[in-house]
Parts: sequence; C-alpha cells; structure tokens
Amino acid sequence: MPDDASFYHLLAEYYDVLFPVTEQQRHFFVSLVKEHGVSRVLDVACGSGGQAAMFRDLGVEVSALENDARMVELVRAKGRNIEVRLGSMEDVARLFDPGFDMAICIGNSLPHLPDLDAVRQTVRAMRALLRPAGVLVLSIVNFDRVRRERITSLPVKKLRDPQGSAVTFERFYDLSPLPQRVTFSMRLTVDDKEHAAILPLTPISPEWLAGAVSDAGMTVLGRFADFQRVPFTGNAMSLVLVARAR
Repeated sequence: MPDDASFYHLLAEYYDVLFPVTEQQRHFFVSLVKEHGVSRVLDVACGSGGQAAMFRDLGVEVSALENDARMVELVRAKGRNIEVRLGSMEDVARLFDPGFDMAICIGNSLPHLPDLDAVRQTVRAMRALLRPAGVLVLSIVNFDRVRRERITSLPVKKLRDPQGSAVTFERFYDLSPLPQRVTFSMRLTVDDKEHAAILPLTPISPEWLAGAVSDAGMTVLGRFADFQRVPFTGNAMSLVLVARAR
C-alpha cells in the first residue's frame, strides 16, 4: 500500500474526471459572484484547480491553496492568472494577505484537519482574510447522518479517463474511532490495478460547523444539501454552508 502522499499524487492524475466542476456548482458560484460583487476569491484545498479555473474564466482574481505538490502542478498547468501556493489549510493566514471578497473550502476538505480545534482556527483564519461583508462557502459530508445511520461507504465512481482507461474510485468509513475520529479508506483502480490509502478524518457536525462560523464573526446566510440550493435537513448527505462576514 502506498503512503498517503504517493496515493494523492496518483489521485491527482484522475481528479478532474472524478470530481469535475458540475453545472450546478457553476451556477451556484456564478450567482454568488454576481450577488455579492465578488472580484477576488480564495480557494482553500483547491485540489487540481477546477473551481479556481472556473472563477478565473469568470474574470475573477483567484488565489488557491493546496497541500499536494502534484495537485499544485496541475493547477499551474491550467494556465495563467491563478495564484496557487503549496501549504496546509492551517497555514492559510500566513500564506495570504487579507482582502478577499470570497473564500471557499469545499469537497469535504475541512475534516482532513487533525481535530475540531484546528477546524475552528482555520475557519477563523479564513474569516480574517475576508473583507467586510465577504462571503465564505464551506462544504462537508453530514457526519451526523453518517454516525446515526452507520454509513460505511460512499457511492462508487466508475468512468473512463481521457485516455480510455477504466477508473473506479471507492471510499469507505470505519466508524469505530468515533466520536473523535473516523477512519477513511480509499481505493483507486485503474485498468484493474489497485491503489489504496487510509487516513483519519475529523467528523464535523453540521450544527457544530454553523456555530464555529458564527463564533468567527460571520452570519450564516444559507445551509443547503447540495449546490442546487436544496434546503439542508438532517437526512441530507452533505452540507453546503454560505456565510457573510460581520
């Protein structure tokens, strides 16, 4: 089994096809950009840069942060006008200057932080980088539902990459370390060759996250189950939270 770093290096090669920018995401963020007059965005834990490139194509100034070197290379390969830096989410306040109109951290990235205190500090750091009335967008898995229903896997992704290779991506939860941690396992199969990694996650409650955002000096504008703005309920699998700096 490869270590986590080498697994993410490999995953980076297929990230755009596994996690493309959907039309729902695009419409969601276009609406926010127009509604709030966004001209400068920070994408924290940007992956291979799909959303960063989307903002760039909207004419928005984009800065991005990612902790995997191969992902950073792929962001840079998407072309000019994306300022991307290599570093941890916990380093965001040190790596960027304030003045952003919007900051986003999506794709269940926050649970990769080591504990709830680190999540709280990262939310506060992102808030500090926003201008007055700046917008924050966060998305996580609804770990309250995962815990309640003892969900141990996420939907399998099966597709073909641009070269025609068959790609399967599987994700599993071991809930035995609850309540402090969840063990997250990933298996990537490319043309019948398997690669796997295991790492701990911090199971963030949606209610806890809304409280942490409020404590950081922000007003929650909306909580959604997805990027189509379906209202969030306890039965949703994901939370998309939108807040504005006070």
